[in-house]
Amino acid sequence: FEIKILNLEAGFHFFLAFIFAIIPLEPVLLYKYFIIFFMIINSLLLFYLTKLHFNNFYVSLFSILFYGTIKSTGDFLAHNYFLPLTVGTSLLFLALILFYKWEIENKNKYLIYLFLIALVTAITYPPTLTFFASIIFLYILSMDHELNKKFNLSKKRFFWGFLGISIVTIILAIIILNYLNWLDKLIFYESWTPIKSKLSPIFFFGIPSFFAILGLTKLALTQNKQKILIYSFLFSIINIYLSYIFGFTILVPFHRLFAFYLITISILASLGIVTTINFLNEKLNIKNTIILILIIIILALIYLPLILNPLKPPHILDDKTYNAMQFIKDNYQKETVVITDSLTSTLINPITGKKVLGIISANIAGGVPEKVNIFSEINCEDKKYSLINDYYSKQKFKNVKETLVLTKKIQNCPFLKEVYNKEEIYIYKIEKEKLAI
Repeated sequence: FEIKILNLEAGFHFFLAFIFAIIPLEPVLLYKYFIIFFMIINSLLLFYLTKLHFNNFYVSLFSILFYGTIKSTGDFLAHNYFLPLTVGTSLLFLALILFYKWEIENKNKYLIYLFLIALVTAITYPPTLTFFASIIFLYILSMDHELNKKFNLSKKRFFWGFLGISIVTIILAIIILNYLNWLDKLIFYESWTPIKSKLSPIFFFGIPSFFAILGLTKLALTQNKQKILIYSFLFSIINIYLSYIFGFTILVPFHRLFAFYLITISILASLGIVTTINFLNEKLNIKNTIILILIIIILALIYLPLILNPLKPPHILDDKTYNAMQFIKDNYQKETVVITDSLTSTLINPITGKKVLGIISANIAGGVPEKVNIFSEINCEDKKYSLINDYYSKQKFKNVKETLVLTKKIQNCPFLKEVYNKEEIYIYKIEKEKLAI
């Protein structure tokens, strides 16, 4: 009903609050357009990032095309919803861009900007920060760079200095997190987000995975100074398979880790396909027209299945449910409680201003979500028992003015009075006096 929780994504919610405060439109109806806007932003950031790394227009173009084909599943949400992960991806691209700028251009202003982005990321989407910090740590530790020259140190002295500072920093971080009882928040078990299927790092993406192997090989064998992608790939793939073995991940939740892994694969695949095209053009003397045909065929193999079988992500809110919620908003006082399934319950307060008994446990948590999920399914006697023992007997519900049930199923109980019936959406008012409390 009212439970205080630790909000680790406050920056995301502050951003939404700011947008909704300055735009005089219904937030719930506006929300669906955010993903379109941020897909454009993320695509532009990805294009710029890859252009900096490889200075090749086609690598950047293919990166966007492959990135756009990352599909969602029931438990892995990619481009179909506007989530903290969406903003976290933007922040990841920005952090990588600023790190590259600092390393190549030797201007400390980029390091300051990077520090500011890290602070924003820490309060907006922490998994992005832990992922970025992990791959940068591996990259610097690999000494596959010339950062030592920035500090006028030999590679050997830089390595041991960086390693010593890192060990001290990690120990201090563990002590602080343990003192705050936050250490367990760095370990993510399978129950953090239900895993309905084993997401294969090789077969989930299909064709791009083949080109990613070529791109990874190309990157490893060349003298390209920017090999962060290699360590992004290694950190992701090792943790993914460790999670399959031990049932948990460290620093980054599995599905968020998998999303970052697919972004890495998108970039590597673009490098692989451009490498293949260059090989055909130079070694086999294949003309540009034939290369263009090959590109079209490859893209068709990737995009055609999405066109023929488009993704149909489940909608938490449709028009008829929204209309029912507007009825509740316009006709009932603030102290009203609405009983509905835990997923729909997440929308009750934002739209109607009313309260609920339980919402989904992932990220939000609170109340009794398992009981509200079955409330419309159980018989009248079980409903009555649940209401009397789990609801009206609690002191915190004494000041509730009205209790409503929002459902898509007809309820024929003597203590439920129908007050709304439109488009197969039903609202019932619980008549407390008929419960014989």
